[in-house]
Amino acid sequence: MVNKVRDGGWIPIVRQWREGGAQNKEAQHGLFTVFVDNIPSTMDAKALYKLFIKFGIVKDTYIPFKRRRVTNSRFGFVRYNCNIAASVAIQKGNVLLVDDSMLEVKMAAYDRNSRSEQSKRKLQPPRRFSDSINFKASACYGYQDKGKMIAAASDAIGGKKACGRKYKVTCTGPTNKGVPHPCTGKSVVVTIVDYCPPGCRATIDLSQDAFAIVADRNAGKINIKYTQ
Repeated sequence: MVNKVRDGGWIPIVRQWREGGAQNKEAQHGLFTVFVDNIPSTMDAKALYKLFIKFGIVKDTYIPFKRRRVTNSRFGFVRYNCNIAASVAIQKGNVLLVDDSMLEVKMAAYDRNSRSEQSKRKLQPPRRFSDSINFKASACYGYQDKGKMIAAASDAIGGKKACGRKYKVTCTGPTNKGVPHPCTGKSVVVTIVDYCPPGCRATIDLSQDAFAIVADRNAGKINIKYTQ
């Protein structure tokens, strides 16, 4: 029987996580939790349930009121009572476009040691990559690898510390003729994984499917802006 979601619900599950060892307890009871990131503001726990029930029988869903600190994105959790359904949800739901937001879906991890490390990091002042969170980047190509959104950037985005970080990419204008107003106003979340060769100057090649959402495909290369 599916639990009724109320007020962003799933409160009993939140209490269980606080006790520690939630992953082992869930596995013992045949429950498998999927983590969903970059949830659009228009989606509530009920809508999340309706979306992920397409991949298997959903036990319940939960969307916290808080956001992720680094990306400022909304996130939530979906629980299945079958590991196959959870695996299908990850395969089908990852990079799924919902209301102009690209979902990031993976298996939730509840590691006591990692939570301890996170608590320690909260006591330390946050490291800043730039004086402003909105700045020009030197990105010259994008591609999809195993379902993940990926961009390559030079050290202009904030040095080597940027590698592995997530950024939101938006279009700021064309770099060639043909499409004078290519920007769609949409954005895409990418992960910085590499550094560009010399000569790259804040552009994205729209021949790559991962970035076509931010501008007209016929625009070729466009100027972009990264927002942390």
